[in-house]
Amino acid sequence: MSTVTSVEVGLKPELRQELTDLRQQVRQMSENLDKTEKALVMLDHLAAAGQLSADRLTMRIKLNSTRRQVTEELKAAKANILEIERTLEDTDQAKVNVLHTVYGGTKIVIGRYTRFVKDSAKRVTFRYEEGEIAMATLL
Repeated sequence: MSTVTSVEVGLKPELRQELTDLRQQVRQMSENLDKTEKALVMLDHLAAAGQLSADRLTMRIKLNSTRRQVTEELKAAKANILEIERTLEDTDQAKVNVLHTVYGGTKIVIGRYTRFVKDSAKRVTFRYEEGEIAMATLL
C-alpha cells in the first residue's frame, strides 16, 4: 500500500541520469562564467584607469583563460544535452503494456512525457500519442 511505482521507457536510465548531471553542470558553469565576467569587468575598469598592479594583471590573464575554457566546456555540455533531448523525442515505438493491474498512483514516463495513473485499471497499454500519454485497452 502507498508504494511509489515509476515505470520509465523510451530512454536508458544512464542517459536520463547523464542529462540531469549535464543540466546541473551547465547551471554551475554559467554561474562561474558570470562571476568570471564580473571580475574581468572590474579589472578592465582598473586597467582603463591605469591602476592595474602586476598581480592583478596576472589575475586578468588567468581569468581570460578561464573564461575561454569555461565557454568551450559550456558549449560542449549544451551540445550533449541537445543530443540526449533528441533521443527523448524519439518515442514512437515506446509503450507500456499492463497484463494484469496498474494501480492508482503509478507514474508512467515515456521519453520526456509523464502521466500519473489515478484509478486502477486492468489489461491496458500506455503509449505516446499527440502530445500526451494515452491509455488504451489491451486486446
